[in-house]
Amino acid sequence: MLHAKCKITVIKRTVNQDLINDYLKNSIKDSCLCSTFQEGDEFFVTSEFNMPKNFCHWAWADIRREILAVINGASYAWYREPGTVIAGCTDWFRPVYFKIESLPTSAASRDKKYEAVLFDLDGTLVDFQWDLDKAITEICAILSDAGMDMNRYGQPPSYASLFNVTLDITDQWISRNAAEDARNLLEKMDEVYDRYDQDAMTRWKPYSETRTILTELIGKGYRLGVVSNCGRESVHGILSRFNLTHFFEIILARQDMSRLKPHPESLALALQTLSLPPEQVLFVGDSINDILAADKTGMAACFLSCGESRVTGLSAALNVHHISHLSDLQKIL
Repeated sequence: MLHAKCKITVIKRTVNQDLINDYLKNSIKDSCLCSTFQEGDEFFVTSEFNMPKNFCHWAWADIRREILAVINGASYAWYREPGTVIAGCTDWFRPVYFKIESLPTSAASRDKKYEAVLFDLDGTLVDFQWDLDKAITEICAILSDAGMDMNRYGQPPSYASLFNVTLDITDQWISRNAAEDARNLLEKMDEVYDRYDQDAMTRWKPYSETRTILTELIGKGYRLGVVSNCGRESVHGILSRFNLTHFFEIILARQDMSRLKPHPESLALALQTLSLPPEQVLFVGDSINDILAADKTGMAACFLSCGESRVTGLSAALNVHHISHLSDLQKIL
């Protein structure tokens, strides 16, 4: 298991406009703050030889001396916090300043039951905001107008069953030379799912403990990922908005799979991407669909009761871990 040896935090971006005015060509005098980083961005270093994902190569070369020093135990008396240094990149026209701090390896972090922890998004990392009833009603109307037998979707139908069963049916249409009809129907459904994703995104906020628990897990060497039934634009958009993207090695959304959870395809893809067996991975989700998908994949599951289950009233009856807050996750790891 790779343990994060140090953390890099972006603390300040600046523009030295006087130097730009004095020394740069007129065509590039309208320089702005470095767009590669944002204040508060965090990166975890698991090896002094491997640059963190999405980090700047120039900045990595500039601050690697300080990274090596911190990883190897350097501590300077003039800093308030032991094991901490401040460093910067050498783009002196638009410099960026970083806080580099050590993350000591503990005995607990070296002895873990799981190698990776995967999370659902809506209702798990952020509060549940998807308008299930309205979306299901709208999709049912589209399917009914298309002549679908609504009894095939179960009673009451779920947003996942509407998606998955329709794909099963339209696969048969394609074999009967009705590919255009199938494509038109699926496009109408995708538009509805995307629209309700975007609607939820306007209200989504991370739980108060989300960043803390992710930071702790990374610090203890866990590999993290997101596997969501929501669309790619919304999933990546909300993680980026709240500066959470860098925590995750993999991020899978609706467009990355042909079937939604509870179908196991997305979690199987996550295992393949991570090159891990299911017994080394824990999946945390807030719906029965999450737990069923994990069960079908053979991985352990943790049911978070503060998300979708509060809307649907459905909870996990399988023999899985149950928590009511993300902060409780540490108790079962």
